[in-house]
Amino acid sequence: MSSIQVKGFKRNGVSRLAYTALKRKAASWTPEEAKDRVIDARRPHCPFCDSVAEIKTSQEFYGKDYDCCVWYCPKCTDVYVGTQKGSNKALGKMANKETRKFRKITHEELDYKFKNGSLKKNDLYTWISDKLDLSTEDAHIGNFSIDECKEIIKVARKEQFDLIYGHLFGR
Repeated sequence: MSSIQVKGFKRNGVSRLAYTALKRKAASWTPEEAKDRVIDARRPHCPFCDSVAEIKTSQEFYGKDYDCCVWYCPKCTDVYVGTQKGSNKALGKMANKETRKFRKITHEELDYKFKNGSLKKNDLYTWISDKLDLSTEDAHIGNFSIDECKEIIKVARKEQFDLIYGHLFGR
């Protein structure tokens, strides 16, 4: 697990009070100060050209402040990944427009599994890892390729069909 360092400050093992104070201070940093002070040794790489990603604040990237950053490829157009709010930790793997589209569809397809209460979110990751033979750490949709998205959609639709209509076919 990576730790965020800010001028010698490590979040891991630091009191909640100290971290909260740092976040308040960080809110007043300019985008350049934030980039200079936040260091993460595990910078993403572009899956298309293998360039090391660069980071911008959401204000710089989208033109609106979402209290997060975006890792983007300086060479490829439209290859990026967002970060967790108030952090520079990527939410998944960098993706182009088509991959992001499939990830969104996959989220929509699987929402019924935990939004209707049949599975908790952590159980959903376990279900995905079982169906795709992945570790639970890799079973997050933000890490999926287009082929993995298609596969889990296919599995989820078949399972939903069997659940609804299986009795008609003796399943």
